[in-house]
Formats: sequence, C-alpha cells, structure tokens
Amino acid sequence: FEALKKIESDEPSRLRTSRRNVPVDLETICLRCLEKEPTRRYPSAAALADDLRRFLDGRPVKAKASSWTERARKWTRRNPAWAALFA
Repeated sequence: FEALKKIESDEPSRLRTSRRNVPVDLETICLRCLEKEPTRRYPSAAALADDLRRFLDGRPVKAKASSWTERARKWTRRNPAWAALFA
C-alpha cells in the first residue's frame, strides 16, 4: 500500500540525479513515459519509438523537459494542504 501511495503522490526521480552520464534527452523521454496524466505521455508506442529514433540519430527529440513552474504546479495539485501552508 505504501508503494502505491508513493507512486501516486511523488514525482519520479530524475535519472541524472543518480547517474550523471545519462543524456538529458534520454532522461526527458523516460520522464515523459512516466507522466501521471495520460494526456502528457506519448500518445502511442509509435510516437515513443519516433522520439527514441530521433535520440539515437542525434536529432532533437519532441519531448520537452518540465519547467520548474510545471513541477511546482504538479506538486501543488497533489499537496494542496502543504501548498496552502506555504502560501
């Protein structure tokens, strides 16, 4: 039960926090796959495959990293009581 609660409430860890040699674009692709909101994930396996191919070919990927404000918005939505305290 604890693990499910953590998955539901916490953002996934950034890969580069523990492994500095992971390319930023690959981390961005992985984090997009792990988005909690389905509309923010890849719409299909083909779209994911396309971004992975772009990464492997050295081209810019379509996935974009979440900004600080986006991460703060997600946290606020998941933790309204704490957000109200900080406000």
